[in-house]
Amino acid sequence: MATKKSGSIQQLLQAEQEATEIVKEAKKQRLLKLKEAKDEAEKELQKFRQDKEKYFQKFVKEQIEVGGSNTALQQKKNQIINNIQQNTQMKKSAVVGFLVDNVIGNINVDLEKEQKAFIEKRSK
Repeated sequence: MATKKSGSIQQLLQAEQEATEIVKEAKKQRLLKLKEAKDEAEKELQKFRQDKEKYFQKFVKEQIEVGGSNTALQQKKNQIINNIQQNTQMKKSAVVGFLVDNVIGNINVDLEKEQKAFIEKRSK
């Protein structure tokens, strides 16, 4: 009887250890996914900036060729730069939020019913 009880205790301890390892691995994977999401968002943001900078340079070149006044060109340039900065900030948080929501939403760190019962029993 003592051997059976000892075996059951060992089995429960092993189950608890496995549950702990599963939770650790899930947390590790979540952090990895968050880092990947952040890196991806930064790449998209960099591409967006480059595209807008190319557009701006093309616009400036066209304005110079047309012979627009420096004051009007400077005002337009400042307006475009402000728009680019605002769009960048708006899209950055949206992209990061979207990626984080999708990454975190796909990780299940819930314990099984038996694991929860075991943990509750040990805490008493």
